Amino acid sequence: MSNGLYSLEIESMQYNFPHFKVDVLGKNKIKVRPAENETSILPLPLQIKATHRIPFFQQHVPFSIFSLVQNPMAISVLFTCALIFLLPKMMSFIEQDEETKEALKASTPALVQQLPEWPTITQKQLENKE
Repeated sequence: MSNGLYSLEIESMQYNFPHFKVDVLGKNKIKVRPAENETSILPLPLQIKATHRIPFFQQHVPFSIFSLVQNPMAISVLFTCALIFLLPKMMSFIEQDEETKEALKASTPALVQQLPEWPTITQKQLENKE
């Protein structure tokens, strides 16, 4: 083995082992250090123990209603549904209040006020039945 700095990594499917740095200085001069702490030198022969066992199966994440609320798609659907139900109620409050109605008319341009109100589909169907 030539002189230099080497990395010692043990790969295992069942256990996780720490990483080491091996410094080869000469024919019989070897220094081994942990990869995280390069100041301490380990005694030879090196005895390596596994840090922990690697689980073969992943734990199943239990169902949670809160996880649905965190989904961006669910947030957009809930926001849209809230608008569908709340906007008509807000418009009915505006139509009942005379001051707000007059302020709304004053703020709209004159051309928009002159446009005729178009009949809705249900109004057309009722006229056709009569």
